[in-house]
Amino acid sequence: MRSVLTYLFLLCLLNSVGFTQQVNVGFVVGPNFIQQMKWEQAYFAPENSYHTYFESNQGKGLVNKISVLNGGHIGAILFADYKRFGFGLEPQYHYQRTYLSFQRPYRVERIIGKKSFRMPTYFTYRLFKNPESAFLILGLNLVKEANWDIQNPGFDYYLNNANIYEDQVEVGPDHFDGLLYDNSVYWNYMIGLGKKSGKWNTSIRFQSNLNITDHDIEAEIWQVEVSINFLFLSSKDFTEKHFLYEE
Repeated sequence: MRSVLTYLFLLCLLNSVGFTQQVNVGFVVGPNFIQQMKWEQAYFAPENSYHTYFESNQGKGLVNKISVLNGGHIGAILFADYKRFGFGLEPQYHYQRTYLSFQRPYRVERIIGKKSFRMPTYFTYRLFKNPESAFLILGLNLVKEANWDIQNPGFDYYLNNANIYEDQVEVGPDHFDGLLYDNSVYWNYMIGLGKKSGKWNTSIRFQSNLNITDHDIEAEIWQVEVSINFLFLSSKDFTEKHFLYEE
């Protein structure tokens, strides 16, 4: 919270001395549109389990999962612009839940979830003179996440109050730590395209890991997110009211 307030103060200061045309505050929300997890090895034996996973289709890799609408984010946005350029900061809460199914040596389904605090920080460039024209996005996303990795108990457990893992062999939790996830702080790079309409901004953003920290998982993971923000408060609101009062 202290860092967010600091950024807000700096943006307001820049606006007051003329480095920005306006500073906006709002909220942001959006889903994971599509995500891919890929790990090309043929098998994997977790250190904390007797179970060994084998790829279902030879040559396809153990993990090659494409998920649609498997997560979402909600948060705030601070945005400043100057002519065609803009700068955004978005403190967010992000939630994601992914199902993985392995067929060999026997069927095992796993749920891999994450809750994270994220801080997308990015620059924008408006492509045309029209203030509501499309804009490009380029930036970084700081992520601090907590993960869980459990065996899927199945629908009977949720619907019929059956015993957990009934009719299944329990193989244990946290198998893919260090392979598909870890709990380190890390950065994603982010590129995208957006469109402004009044106080609403809608954008599509591609994100993937940027391995410059201790977060060095073996899998390749990328995702495309849709982000919608509403800028409900602007420094121009106060400026216009001030001039109106003096007149």
